[in-house]
Order: sequence, then structure tokens, then C-alpha cells
Amino acid sequence: MAGDSAATKIVALSKKVRELSSQLELERTRVQQLKNKATVFSSEVSPYIQKEKPFPHQDHQRSPQTDKKALNEKLQQAQSKAAEYRNQCEMLKKDIKIAQKVEFIMYLL
Repeated sequence: MAGDSAATKIVALSKKVRELSSQLELERTRVQQLKNKATVFSSEVSPYIQKEKPFPHQDHQRSPQTDKKALNEKLQQAQSKAAEYRNQCEMLKKDIKIAQKVEFIMYLL
């Protein structure tokens, strides 16, 4: 009887470990995708952050002041998106650490 309950518990814990492992892999994939997005986004924005060049599609009819305002708005939007992606990455990293701890605990049981 004790062997049956132990075997049942082992099977249940094994199932739980598999579920948590798959969740962990999903979170790792999400983190990697977000890192890639952040990298791509940063590479797209970095030329405009380093140099104050007008965008290639801008009209020459606008005043430099209008161009500067538009660029500053785009820069702020880009920076806020980059910050949002960094925050998402950090949250997912924390989730992964928690999932790893739970997986380790389940492994010990």
C-alpha cells in the first residue's frame, strides 16, 4: 500500500515537473524573442539617437523646428518602447528563476 501511494506521488510529481519544464521553456523562448525585439528596435533607433539626421522620407517644406519636434517625439516613443521591452525581459527572467526553483524543489521531492 505504501509503495502504491509513493508510486502515485512520483507519477504526479513527474507530471508536474514536465509541465513546469515546458512552461520554463516557453518563458525562455519569450525572453529570447523579447531580447531579439529589443535588439532590433535598438538598432533601428540608434542611428537617430546618435545623430540628429532627418528621416529619409521627410518633406523639405517643413521648418527645422517642426522636424526637431517630430524627431523628439519619435525618440521619446522609441525610448519608452525600449524601456517597456526591458521591463518585460526582466519580469520574464524573474519568472524563469521562480520556475527553476519550483522545478528544483519538485525534483528533490
